[in-house]
Amino acid sequence: MQRPQRGLLHMMTPFFGFVKMFVLVSRRFRKQSTDSFNYLHFGSNHPWHTKRNIPYSLARRIRGIVSNKGHRIQSYLELRKRLITKKYPRPLIDDALKKAESTPRLTIINSGASKNAKEQTNITTLVTTHHPVLDKIGAEIITISARAGLDCLKGTKLVHAKRQPPNLKRLLTRTNIFTKPKKGVIMCNKPRCGLCIHGHNNLLEGESIKLKNGKVITANKLINCDSTNLVYCIICPKCSEFYVGECKTLRARMNLHRNHSNPGNITTPPLKVNQHLKTCADGHFLVFPFHVVHTNHQITREAYEKHFQKVLQPTLH
Repeated sequence: MQRPQRGLLHMMTPFFGFVKMFVLVSRRFRKQSTDSFNYLHFGSNHPWHTKRNIPYSLARRIRGIVSNKGHRIQSYLELRKRLITKKYPRPLIDDALKKAESTPRLTIINSGASKNAKEQTNITTLVTTHHPVLDKIGAEIITISARAGLDCLKGTKLVHAKRQPPNLKRLLTRTNIFTKPKKGVIMCNKPRCGLCIHGHNNLLEGESIKLKNGKVITANKLINCDSTNLVYCIICPKCSEFYVGECKTLRARMNLHRNHSNPGNITTPPLKVNQHLKTCADGHFLVFPFHVVHTNHQITREAYEKHFQKVLQPTLH
């Protein structure tokens, strides 16, 4: 009896199975949807110790995550290939891989717990833009400050940090050259923010609002829940009466208004606006921060507050 011939696709089934297994192994230890392999180029203007530490940090992560030695070696080879494309020196990469492989895996896994167990030290940071000259000046400042033994620096650790200098694209392009800056009030949408829709939903969004007396107030900048040094307008949601005030931090100030306007608070609120909100709106209110003050001085904020109170004529003062 003649044996039926096997098709080409059927004959290559074991090969496809091997390829699938290899792909699964190579993808097992990384997030394909978010890992872009966009490592820092070795020719970038960054401190030498930062670029030197990148190969070892990546190899150390592989050493801690991948337990199978065969899979780990394959991950090392892939990392080496990607770093070479970023112009990292081959000796630097090979030394980093050898150092990571020689480190015990349990030491890497438990390093996070040991760091958290250590007592936190107060840190005073000197931040300068990365430049060969500024780096030397910053190091000298740290050394001189440590030797001086100043009382204000006792019990603190002095650290010199470097920020990235602006590249050519940042120097040549600015958003406000081509587009007019957006103005208005938006929510920050942070899960724990009390002003946003996730919390008490007090913040009014938009570029402007119309008050009960017909006057219109417009935001002078882009403002959200994290903005500071503001003049704001609180509106009663029941009768639309309003109040104009100033604050250094919007979220903290609104928390205070919310506490004073709470019907469960047996004490008498110190401000008329809180007394009104407590009885009329059951403690609920709406706020529209509309003017950002250019300085953080309270005297300046109070001057703007009096100006807008005179112009808008609020009734809850």
